[in-house]
Amino acid sequence: MQADTRKCLGLIIHPGALGDCVLTLPLARLIRRAVGIARVDVIGHRRYWAALAGRSDIGRIMELDSLPLHRLFVDKAAFDLPEGDALIQLLRPYDFIVTFLSDAEDNFERNLIYVANMTHAAEVITLQPRAVSGACGAADEEHTAGFFMRQFVESVPELEIEIPADITHGPLLWATNMDREVGRDLLSQAGVSEAKRLLAVHPGSGGAGKCWPLDLYLDLLGELEGTELRPIVLLGPTELERWSAEDIRKIHDRAVVMSDLTIEQLLGVLSCCDVYLGNDSGVSHLAGVLGMPVVSIFGPTEEARWLAIGDKVRVCRGLGSDAWPSCQLVMQALWSIMAGL
Repeated sequence: MQADTRKCLGLIIHPGALGDCVLTLPLARLIRRAVGIARVDVIGHRRYWAALAGRSDIGRIMELDSLPLHRLFVDKAAFDLPEGDALIQLLRPYDFIVTFLSDAEDNFERNLIYVANMTHAAEVITLQPRAVSGACGAADEEHTAGFFMRQFVESVPELEIEIPADITHGPLLWATNMDREVGRDLLSQAGVSEAKRLLAVHPGSGGAGKCWPLDLYLDLLGELEGTELRPIVLLGPTELERWSAEDIRKIHDRAVVMSDLTIEQLLGVLSCCDVYLGNDSGVSHLAGVLGMPVVSIFGPTEEARWLAIGDKVRVCRGLGSDAWPSCQLVMQALWSIMAGL
């Protein structure tokens, strides 16, 4: 059964960073296609979500920090709103509201339901942001994106939704012609032509423990000299703060470096590259949903839960008791994925 949602709008409230946002794209696609929602908007951090709007199943973006959602955390027994309050107007257009914001006392969820139903009957669904083993029936091997979708489906049993097997097939995010033009301009300014095949390399991650050792990245960049692949190293604020000036200089000595790009600029550069190499990171997730060939290096984290989504994503892990793969293993993975292009 499917609700009559031809003119319905959906809303996702999500406070996460880039990787968490990208892993929500399959859920947005499911809401639009299986439920029939006309548009899915987001309340979140614009710096992460803006590049996804209009290039995916995500529509309008509203900045979380500029909205008075903090008022929904007050004690539900004392919560009340005057007629015409800004929160009522904010939620008035939405018939399906999915929130990743919550609190242990359920104040946020109960108050959100109260506000959303002041003008019409709206469905409010709270999802857990982490697939912790045993929580909400999560299994050790369940991917985070699948965990989000399963929670949603189980929250609306009356709609009898089935998650299509091909929900993540094909790009979940697409670059525009303008994005590619921006990418070409940035690469040209960095002295890079598209004569060679370009390898985007992001050696960082939000968690230092998820990063393949920098010395191995440097070894790999040395091994790539004189090959058909030209590496473009992408460094964000985290890497620039975490590594010493000497480490940054060593990277510059071996490759073209592009630093501190906006996510929109990053999307443009990735759209001009042929293959991607990185750790378990938000940038790797972005490359995966763009449909790029991706070699994703994993150490302590579980790829079953956190692997980038995409039809051309390969994992590279250490052998036996090795915590990390060797430079040779990663090179083999790169040439293997390149052979399929």
